[in-house]
Amino acid sequence: MPSRRGLPRTIVRFYSGHTSTAFAALSVEAQTISAWHGGAPWLWSAVVVIGGSVAVERVLAGYHFPTDVLVGAEVGTATGLTVSWLHARRQPVLSGLILARARMDR
Repeated sequence: MPSRRGLPRTIVRFYSGHTSTAFAALSVEAQTISAWHGGAPWLWSAVVVIGGSVAVERVLAGYHFPTDVLVGAEVGTATGLTVSWLHARRQPVLSGLILARARMDR
C-alpha cells in the first residue's frame, strides 16, 4: 500500500527526526523551567505525553518503525539535556581554554 506521498511504505528512515526534535525541544523546556522554578513531575510527564504523541503519529502514518521512534526519543532527550547542561555552566571549557591562551600570549 503506498503512502500519501506516493512512495512505498517500505521506505523509512532510521531514526525519527520528528520524534528526536520534539523530545529535544521539550526536554530543554522542561529542564529550563525546572532550573528556574523548581522541578515538577508534571513537566516530564508532559514531555513523555507530547513527545510520545509525535512518535505514535509517525508510526501510525507508516513513516517509521517503533524502534525508529524509540531511538529518536532517546537521542532527542539526550541532546536536550546536554544542551541544557552546557548552557547552565558558568564558564564553558572552550572559552576557559581560549582565555588561558590569550593570557599566555601577553
